[in-house]
Amino acid sequence: MNADETTCPDCAETIKAAAKVCKHCGYRFQSTALEGKEPEPTLPTEGGAATAEDNAKWGGNPVGALIFGGLAVAFIVAAVIKFSSGPMEQAQSINESVEAAMNASNAADAAMNDAMAAADAAMNIKASVSSADLVRVCRAAVAHMMGKSPSIMKVVSNRGGIVRIQYKRPDDGTIWKDDCRLEGQRVMWRSVDAFGASGAGRWRNDPNDEVITYSIDGSTIRIGQKYSDGTYDAADYTVAG
Repeated sequence: MNADETTCPDCAETIKAAAKVCKHCGYRFQSTALEGKEPEPTLPTEGGAATAEDNAKWGGNPVGALIFGGLAVAFIVAAVIKFSSGPMEQAQSINESVEAAMNASNAADAAMNDAMAAADAAMNIKASVSSADLVRVCRAAVAHMMGKSPSIMKVVSNRGGIVRIQYKRPDDGTIWKDDCRLEGQRVMWRSVDAFGASGAGRWRNDPNDEVITYSIDGSTIRIGQKYSDGTYDAADYTVAG
């Protein structure tokens, strides 16, 4: 190779060092080649050689073009995968969405239950009896309403004047829970988790709800129940403190 010759970096053919375009492959060199410097590649166009406009657009660096082209290909592939997914993939996506929605709903229910419990505690409902007698009355009242023995009524919590009672139903072994509080001589109650993890229900203080009353005579608790039709029943229970 003569001193005035160089090698084309594209096709490896020998060309004149002063050449601006390779006569073999059409590769275009920058003007630095005329000064005896190593020629720098430029971005080829669809026709082969790059134009000055191409070089200005891409800065004479093919890496930018490669990155842009790679992103475009990735976008096209992702779109094809998305819109060509079969029924099984679509069904799986729907199931995942439904499961996520159910989890969000359960979380919202749990948060609501916590808020209700906090609100009840914030009310700091004052019972008209001691804490021990409050528990005795609630055990007797729930037993009377449900037709069970006070002996199976277990106290889960006693906070802010609200007693939570839990019992296992003897005939089928299911667990039931109720909240109880006192307003004067009246027993107020509400079911808890009556439908799975549904949280606390409403207090039974509607005009059409039965009215539960109590009285204490030593170790004896009398529970009375008046129904919306005017009928009434009562029973005495011995509940230890």
